[in-house]
Amino acid sequence: MPSAYTRKEPQGKNTRGLHLSFKHHSCHSFMDTLLFSSIILLRMTQFTLVSAAVIPDSAITNCPRKCGNVEISHPFGIGEGCFFEGFEIICNQSIPYLSKSNLQLLEILPGEVRVNSTNFIAKTCFSEDEHNGQAEIQLPEESLYSMSITKNILVGIGCKMSALASSPNMHRTSCASFCPTDERIINGSCNDIDECNEPFESSPCVPDARCWNEVPGFKCECPTGSSGDGRKEGNGCKKKLVPYLQAAIAKTQAQVGYAHSVTPFLSGTILCIGLMLMFSILIYWARKKRELMNLRVEHFKKNGGILLKQQLSSLQGCAAYPTIYSIQELKVATNNYSTNNILGSGGNGTVYKGILKDGSLVAIKKSQVVDQSHIQQFINEIVILTQINHRNVVKLLGCCLEAEVQFMNLYQMGHCTKRFMR
Repeated sequence: MPSAYTRKEPQGKNTRGLHLSFKHHSCHSFMDTLLFSSIILLRMTQFTLVSAAVIPDSAITNCPRKCGNVEISHPFGIGEGCFFEGFEIICNQSIPYLSKSNLQLLEILPGEVRVNSTNFIAKTCFSEDEHNGQAEIQLPEESLYSMSITKNILVGIGCKMSALASSPNMHRTSCASFCPTDERIINGSCNDIDECNEPFESSPCVPDARCWNEVPGFKCECPTGSSGDGRKEGNGCKKKLVPYLQAAIAKTQAQVGYAHSVTPFLSGTILCIGLMLMFSILIYWARKKRELMNLRVEHFKKNGGILLKQQLSSLQGCAAYPTIYSIQELKVATNNYSTNNILGSGGNGTVYKGILKDGSLVAIKKSQVVDQSHIQQFINEIVILTQINHRNVVKLLGCCLEAEVQFMNLYQMGHCTKRFMR
């Protein structure tokens, strides 16, 4: 492809005129372009700026200050009496031009103006017999502007060409561009190189890619299912995975990554919830157990338990003291007060058959109604019955005072009584 080089002009004084020339160094025909920056920077003289400063503001109050999108500031102006001599602006269909020239005004800067003109572009399609071209930029002698040597750029585009810009006071600048080989130049054509019609061996695209000509240059397109730039000097064409397989892999990777990030958090959360639940249950059980124990102690005191202990402790020479049983022991002995174990019932309560842990067969009386005023009498009866020891009389083993309203008395059955119960 053709290459282009640009070069700024050397430092020096400004100039009013500039001559552009270029020379072709090949026998083949192609198009070369030489331009001295389509946007030119012109400088205004110091005398002009000082003189323009004396224009009173009252003289330009009613003057247009804008043409199109360009702000017009003095010493420039539009219309009679609105500009300093030599700085007239012609506004033609909202496009500003410098007076007495075809230079389009782009911007007014302090001490400088930017203009545009097609006169600064030289463009030629060379033949085999003609290899030189030239263009000239010349400001009028009476112009108050000079061309900036330091802020304009010379550009040359083409193959095997050189360009020179010079001014009457011997300011010069040059540039050159070259093509790698003569084969890159199409004889008799001003078009871009047809890279895609080159022999297969020299094609810039890999065998799998399709070559497309563009202006300028070319494009290598990989076939469907492949990726890459398709160029031999690039990364060529590489086969893609099946789209749905790629999507599945991407989805799996996302899920795995999500699982890796979520699993520790989820496991920690479940563990914390489990520990909190376990501790809550333990605390609940401990509290209920403590409440139950407190309730049993309260019932024991209410049903004369303390009084019974005091009277039993005062007895001397007794064979045995009555045993105070828990509610749980009586439930186990009677199979939770099963109706199959009922021996009889009356107004004062129900009598159950029971078997204690040691295998003793006993009768257990469960009172229905307890009169709190008879607590003292009941305790005295228990103490008296504890001291009776006769083979034909049932013997009191103990009692339960932990129930809310019931008193439970245990009687050991004699031989005849056991036979009757069977």
